[in-house]
Amino acid sequence: MAFEPVAVTDDHKAEYRALRQRPQPVTSVTRGGGSQVAVMSMPYQEPQNWPRFMPPFLRGAAVFVTDGRLWVQRTTVAGEPAIFDVFDESGRLVERMRLPAQRRLVGFGRGRAYLVRRDEVDLEFIERYTLPTRSE
Repeated sequence: MAFEPVAVTDDHKAEYRALRQRPQPVTSVTRGGGSQVAVMSMPYQEPQNWPRFMPPFLRGAAVFVTDGRLWVQRTTVAGEPAIFDVFDESGRLVERMRLPAQRRLVGFGRGRAYLVRRDEVDLEFIERYTLPTRSE
C-alpha cells in the first residue's frame, strides 16, 4: 500500500507525552482470586531519539469487523481526525473512513461503530454511529 509520509512534529511529541503521562487503570489479582483496580501514573521517560517520519500505522492499528472487513488506522498529522483504510475479505482497499474530530474507535456492532469522545475534564462519552451500507 502506498502512503503519504507524515513528518514527526512537536505536536506529535506533545500528544505522545500526554498519552504516556495520563493515569491508567491497573488491575491486580491475588492468589485467592480477588482483584483490585487502581488508577496509576507511570513514570515517563523521553525517547532518546525521535524519528523524522511517523510509520504508516501504529501498533494495534488493525481491527477486524464482524462483516469480515479489516479497518487499519493510518497515522495522521497531529490533531487531525483518525483515518482508517478499510479492506474487504480479499485484501482489497474498498473505503477510506475519516472519524469525526476528537473521537477514537473502540469497537463495532452489527452495522455500527462505537467511538469515544473525551471532554475537557477527561470524562469519556461513548457514541454510536451507523456504518455505511456495503455496496457489492
